[in-house]
Amino acid sequence: MVDNIQTNVTADRPEYCFRLRNITKKFGASVALNDVSLEVKPGEVIGLIGPNGAGKSTLMGILTGVVPATEGRMELDGVEYEKEKYSTAIAKEGGIACCYQELSVCANLTVYENFAVTVMDHRPFGRHGWRKEMIRLAEDMLENVFPGNKINVRTKTGRLPIEQKQMVEVCCAMASEGVKVLILDEPTSSLTSDRIQQFHEAIKKMRDRDISVIYISHKLEEIINISTRIVVMRNGEQTGEITTELTTIEDLVNVMGGRVNTGGAREKKKDESEHLLDIEHFTDKALYDVSMHISRGEIVGISGLGGSGQRELLNEIYKTYHGSHNRAIRTVGKASFVSGDRQNEGIFKLWSIADNIVISSLDLLTNWKLIDKERSDSLAQRWYDKLKFRAAGREDKITNLSGGNQQKAIIGRGIASEADLIIFDDPTRGVDAGTKKDIYDIIKEISKSGKSVVWYSTEDNEMLECDRVYVMRDGTIVDELQENEISVDAVVASSFKKAEKADTSVNTENSGWGRKFISALTSGSGISILVFIAIWMIMSNINHNVNTRTGMTYMIGTALPLVLVSLGQMFIVSVGDINLGIGNAMGVVNVLAATLLVEKTGLGILAMAGVLVLYAGVAVLIHKRNMPSIVVSLGMLSVWLGIALLILPTPGGSSPEWLSAFFNLQTPLFPVQVYLCVIAAFAGYWMIFRSKYGMIIRGIGDSPASISKRGWSYLTAHVVAYVISGVFVILAGLAMTYVSRGADANASSSYQMMSIATILLGGCAFSGGIVEPVGVVAGGLSISLISSMLTFLQVDSSYRTAVIGIILIAVLVVGEVMKRRRSR
Repeated sequence: MVDNIQTNVTADRPEYCFRLRNITKKFGASVALNDVSLEVKPGEVIGLIGPNGAGKSTLMGILTGVVPATEGRMELDGVEYEKEKYSTAIAKEGGIACCYQELSVCANLTVYENFAVTVMDHRPFGRHGWRKEMIRLAEDMLENVFPGNKINVRTKTGRLPIEQKQMVEVCCAMASEGVKVLILDEPTSSLTSDRIQQFHEAIKKMRDRDISVIYISHKLEEIINISTRIVVMRNGEQTGEITTELTTIEDLVNVMGGRVNTGGAREKKKDESEHLLDIEHFTDKALYDVSMHISRGEIVGISGLGGSGQRELLNEIYKTYHGSHNRAIRTVGKASFVSGDRQNEGIFKLWSIADNIVISSLDLLTNWKLIDKERSDSLAQRWYDKLKFRAAGREDKITNLSGGNQQKAIIGRGIASEADLIIFDDPTRGVDAGTKKDIYDIIKEISKSGKSVVWYSTEDNEMLECDRVYVMRDGTIVDELQENEISVDAVVASSFKKAEKADTSVNTENSGWGRKFISALTSGSGISILVFIAIWMIMSNINHNVNTRTGMTYMIGTALPLVLVSLGQMFIVSVGDINLGIGNAMGVVNVLAATLLVEKTGLGILAMAGVLVLYAGVAVLIHKRNMPSIVVSLGMLSVWLGIALLILPTPGGSSPEWLSAFFNLQTPLFPVQVYLCVIAAFAGYWMIFRSKYGMIIRGIGDSPASISKRGWSYLTAHVVAYVISGVFVILAGLAMTYVSRGADANASSSYQMMSIATILLGGCAFSGGIVEPVGVVAGGLSISLISSMLTFLQVDSSYRTAVIGIILIAVLVVGEVMKRRRSR
């Protein structure tokens, strides 16, 4: 909780929390910061302002250790650091915490896990009960800063709307242990006015406890309300310092080189007789009895308390324009969508500014399905000039821009498409005052041309730019404000009107459990388990001996190598890599087990350890040289095969006696192979979902930058994932040695692709971070059993591989359809 944050204030504490002296940062030939100095005393709230691209976020990146300085010195709590030695770990130990402009929460982790990644120590294992402790911390912090937030901390963060994601981001930073300096980079860009007020109260409590705050925002009224002094930056330089009590918003805009919006009247070109959108009594699981309309040439605002259904309404409108049939919603013409969540829904990160602008206008730029380069360049240049980008040119990569300039590209895309209705979802999020004025002018310009705008904003004062405003609460429209009625006070007052909503609480508990059951069945694990059960039942009907101890020993025993090697592949995929040489690595272990472990056990164990070391070396190579894992693993495929052939050129060897004795153990109820599959599933689940470091591995797979910003080593996590994978590969090789009663260097090559098919069937994602150990085990059993089932059904061996592929594709397609239906 904010009140319980430890500040470690002592009588001999240095006068300054930190000093940045003569900081210069260069990216190639581009100078992002030029000789900037900044000092902060305990308990200060410094407002840091400047236009987009001024260098504010870069300066904070240097302070947090995320961005290395080119020149300059850093002093933290009286200790001076050389620029080469300053790091995120030093910044965190010194009490520096940061809420980043581009949200750095990991979408695949739960809310409380994001808190854990931020506040817990970096030892690999957590103390007993750490999960319950983090759940309490997350709940307490969120409730203390944002009362009534309705965030379930056990929910995956990626499922939250952007406003709640920002609440989590802010509270994670505020929860950092021993925080002395809190950096808030555009912390309220997605928050509504009531949440902002709650947040500012929390900041005041921190200030009273001598915690310093650097508050970066383009919302200048917030800067004036919360800061004790204001620092101005422009073009990478510190251009001035202002006393808060003696300044106004107009002063701040002028010093940044912008213009104040005078709110002058505009020429209207509304056609009330032609509606582009009509909604009558629309209801779904998020919205209730919504009725509204938009006329041609009209600017319609959508406002209200955050989480009242505004974004759900915009999404329904857009889906209806693009083919989703709903009798309650009638549309005319085309619509485009401009998102405020630029990282997840906005920019194409690998593309240029120009490509990001024209992607929605391809119908206007193509002849016979081919893009007219001249027209495309002309359109991109027109909006590049109109929106006044701060960049090297329209072909500059979009990720080289500041957040505000990235947002310009998304806005340009929506407007350039020449749609009849443009849907704006908080379009000025993270945009400076001058650019906002330019955007307002463009919106008025397109309105005058006869196009319409529906505009949701978290800033109530932006509703003054609209012809009409619909105010929402609890999923329904509670008020409609006409031109002369629109004011900030009126919008705020309407936001708190009680919504008349039907009672939808009937059978909530049952529907909740039913939804959880369906969700479990349609998850990756659920689908692969259902497939396994179905195949086993089919085989039991064909041959009753399958259910005997001997039948289970054979069926599960032959599947065990695939189960184990697939778990190894899963850990590689968990960090976003892929290993195309994993089968041949398993072959090396198979050869070592059938030869050295039989003849010279000590040397064989040492050789197995060498396999793990080589695995770790591959991880270091991929990480340090920034090489694609698919390229490195293709090279290692030949290396592993070559090693195996050197040791055993032709099939031979035998299973070690101790290994055969282990697999022949007489266990109660079921053969040992069944228990090994259960243990493998449990071990994989515990390591990836229950252990503290498994949480870090999953976070790395989703967002390496987010984990690194919190002081965790990406390299260490990479190596750990590969070493765990190597352990499973060794176990798979041993299992294969027992099954084959010997070794063949070439026999394991098929496991490369089979392991990939298994993790896909098991519900893992190649993009990283999303893995299902139980699903992988069930998937491995299923794929192995399919081959046996086809043998029982007497399918010709020439067709067997193709039939297996067809079955897998059908299962994956059905699973994807079920997931989509569940998400509706």
